[in-house]
Amino acid sequence: MAGRRGHAQAVGLVLLFVMSSWLSLVAPATEPATELDAENAVLQVGQGESLNLTLTTSPNTQLTLDLVDGEPLVSAEMNFTPRVLPTQSGFVWDEAADWNHPDAISNGSTVSATNGALTGSSPGLLWDFNTNNQGWTFSNSYTGRVTSPACGYNGTSGGALRTYAGSTYGTSPVVNLAGGSNVPFHAWVHEGRSGCGETPDTNENLQFQYKAASGTWTLFHTFTAAGFGGSPKTNFQYMTTLPAAALHANAQFRIHQTSGSGTCCDYWFVDDIHIATPPESNWTSPTMGHKAGSTQPLAEDTYAPLHIEADVPEGAFLNWSVLNTAGEVLPGMHGSNDVLVPLNLLDHTLVDQFRVHLEFRGSANGMPEVHSMAGDGAHSERFITDPSERGWELNESVYAAGIGVSGLANASLTSPWMLANAPLYDAMLDGALIDGQAQVRFHPNQPWTNVTLPFVPQIDQSSVGMQVRIVAQPPADGNMSNFSTWTVEALHLNMYGGQHPARPMLDFNLDQRYEWGGEDGRVGTWGWQDRFANGAERMELSLTSGAPSDARLWVPQDDLTSFGFGYAAEAGNVLDIALFVQNTLVANRTTNGTMAGQFHLNASELTSFTNALATTGTSVNILGTDFTEARIEVSGNGVTVLAGLRASYPAAHNVVASADSSFVMGVNEARTTVQPVGGVQSIPLPFMAEERGGLTVEVVSLQTSSTVTLQDGAMVDAQPVLTPSKEWQTITTEYRVIGGTVTHHRLDLFSKTNQATLLFPSVGGGPAGLGDASMIDLHPTDAIVITEDGTSVMTNITFRLRPTWDDESQLTVTSRLVLQSGVISIPFSHTWGGGSTQGYENDLELKSVVFSEDNLPMDPARQYLRGGESMNISVEVGFEGVNERRGFVDGDAEVTLYRDGTPVRNTTHLDGSYWNFTETIPFTYGDVTWDIGLVSLNGSSVVEPGMLSRTFTVDSVKPRVMSTSMHRYDHRTPSPTQVV
Repeated sequence: MAGRRGHAQAVGLVLLFVMSSWLSLVAPATEPATELDAENAVLQVGQGESLNLTLTTSPNTQLTLDLVDGEPLVSAEMNFTPRVLPTQSGFVWDEAADWNHPDAISNGSTVSATNGALTGSSPGLLWDFNTNNQGWTFSNSYTGRVTSPACGYNGTSGGALRTYAGSTYGTSPVVNLAGGSNVPFHAWVHEGRSGCGETPDTNENLQFQYKAASGTWTLFHTFTAAGFGGSPKTNFQYMTTLPAAALHANAQFRIHQTSGSGTCCDYWFVDDIHIATPPESNWTSPTMGHKAGSTQPLAEDTYAPLHIEADVPEGAFLNWSVLNTAGEVLPGMHGSNDVLVPLNLLDHTLVDQFRVHLEFRGSANGMPEVHSMAGDGAHSERFITDPSERGWELNESVYAAGIGVSGLANASLTSPWMLANAPLYDAMLDGALIDGQAQVRFHPNQPWTNVTLPFVPQIDQSSVGMQVRIVAQPPADGNMSNFSTWTVEALHLNMYGGQHPARPMLDFNLDQRYEWGGEDGRVGTWGWQDRFANGAERMELSLTSGAPSDARLWVPQDDLTSFGFGYAAEAGNVLDIALFVQNTLVANRTTNGTMAGQFHLNASELTSFTNALATTGTSVNILGTDFTEARIEVSGNGVTVLAGLRASYPAAHNVVASADSSFVMGVNEARTTVQPVGGVQSIPLPFMAEERGGLTVEVVSLQTSSTVTLQDGAMVDAQPVLTPSKEWQTITTEYRVIGGTVTHHRLDLFSKTNQATLLFPSVGGGPAGLGDASMIDLHPTDAIVITEDGTSVMTNITFRLRPTWDDESQLTVTSRLVLQSGVISIPFSHTWGGGSTQGYENDLELKSVVFSEDNLPMDPARQYLRGGESMNISVEVGFEGVNERRGFVDGDAEVTLYRDGTPVRNTTHLDGSYWNFTETIPFTYGDVTWDIGLVSLNGSSVVEPGMLSRTFTVDSVKPRVMSTSMHRYDHRTPSPTQVV
């Protein structure tokens, strides 16, 4: 009867939550991210249906294939595609409640009463000396802080600086006055007199000096002593404007009394020194990150950039930095007057919590104002300043501060490309338009499409960003000549990303011998390449002025939809960045020595990149996509980190698996451990990923066969740990074959690092070896014994491993039948190891060395031997950590006896696990050391100690009695009948 091939009865189940990713869109930025339901729902699906799975580093076994018990799977077709698991939900800080959040730290910053923006204030510097010296230092004891007499300070209480007695200096701490102009200086000065110290004499003057950037001190005012005939200065309020030479980053001031007559006399008092510093103040955000307790929680994934909407007057500075939990600036994470903080450059595995620090430094034109900060996928544009400075294109349209952008009938406003920083799962465009029509497109080659705000697009893998254009909205009558003007006041674009799996894989035995996926680690997130050639999401480059340093990466050869990365100078700066495919320059940027930034290809550069990639001759296929190498060259100095790589592409993998494919073989092998229920085996498919993400699995077709069924199988006398010892291993199987012809008997041994296959022809003859078959020894006479009885086929295969197969925590052997039709049976399999148990051990070990005499082991404390006599030595050799007595195969190792370092005898043959021999003790006098050494000759290692030693003292002279203190009969028992 012909063998039957039928469809598997069902594709087993499972999943927890089937997410309708774009039919049910995640809420906008002000709402929390979508949460997956618990994965416990059982879904009965058939061929042509899909299942959604969540992959992590732990096996997800909720998808099962239901197959007829005993019938091997013959072929399968399945489709795999990545699915986004939402992580970003967006946030926008744009009001007083955000700037004044209890977890935010304000140091001189304030909220504008007119527009609600975060801005700086100008408290200036005041040294009032009411408490301690406030950073001032003194050249000698003639200058110091005093709190008496009461006439010597400004006000009714407090303190002041006093000089007297002789030449002396008081010097201020360093202050940053860079960028200032027309900075006022004020001080209270009081000259001594009777009842308040003593009046300084002529030439015992007080001077005010400043320190120039060169380090020299310059006089800018002198108070002349009154002397005996003058009137002392009383509570004098001195004011002036500091010269430009005093205004630099390391400014200092000092007071100097030129001379004095002694400690009795010549007093000056100085108090309330006030400098109106350049407008500067600081604000530190609430904590952000995935650490528990962070005020602004973010997903444990690559962080999205933070967008700053700010108005920075000419000459002013808005400096940003990212701080760790200790308040320290993270290397490379700082900049000035940027609209974007590249949080995607942070290593989220190391930086689980951080704060963003803003420093406001004003100018004569005003103080910077921050109107909003948007992150985690949110982006806000309110046209606070001219948008052309941020890449917007104004085509006959006009920007007006406080209004927005306006235009006539033929005018337009076009945004730069807004790119997501992770695979998109949701997007929304909203804004405030007056008589304007919003248009969008998702690719430079796409036409513009009119949309109504708010607009929620349908997202798929090709959606990596969006471009927006505003044009005139036709009037109701359609006559554009009747149109006046349109105005756009604000636009809000939210692009929420999530996680695709990185290196998805199917691993039945959890032995890293993947039945699907698990490909090269240099390709990361599936559909969103985010790793460099070092297999990491970050690459550090050491830059020198002589030549550029390069970073290599693999990118899709076809269908690339976007490309970009970020850079941060942890030390030094970056001057130039260039992108190459082989020797073809694709794009380059001159960064003007910036510390951090983004490198993203525009539409024309992306076209050039894809054209160059398509012409390369070398590629590697990973999960259905061909990858080839590109090169990034960076010039500058110091140390720069590249991160935030994004090379997006549509990802999918169609798998058509035949009977000898790793997928079908793996499914059939997994069936040996699954008990049938009602004649059906439900085979779990353990999917995993190196990093979390979603996977959609579509089962297109499954075919099984009833031609051959496994009846029984066993591993004869299986030991807990397999070793390359003398013992032979026999695997036995019994199959029933109906309507088919057996052509081969197949033996497979595999582990994480090795895989060996032997195909024995059913008609006899030597086997064909595949893979690491040279590591298998077959029994010289009974390698395979085949017994056929009607439809029953019984097979015994006897083998052992060679020591060239290294240690394994888990090792599996299977035996199968291969039919002429191409059907390969369900195997019988046996696994050594797994979990905490060692599966295979090939390291040799000296177990023991026993010295014996007259068939009795010598006492360990024995010291002396007699020369010329014999002793027996027994050496036991085994395998590390294996208690059973197993010796190595003849010729695989050598055991040697050394006497005082000289080899005496050796052997490559053991009696079981022992080497037993008789040693003649040499005629000598003194200490003799016997060493037993073990060396491997064929692949095994020898664990320490590889040599065991014992030392005896040898005396070749026979002992005799020289004298005694005991009389002849002293040892006899006393008796009255004793004969003497």
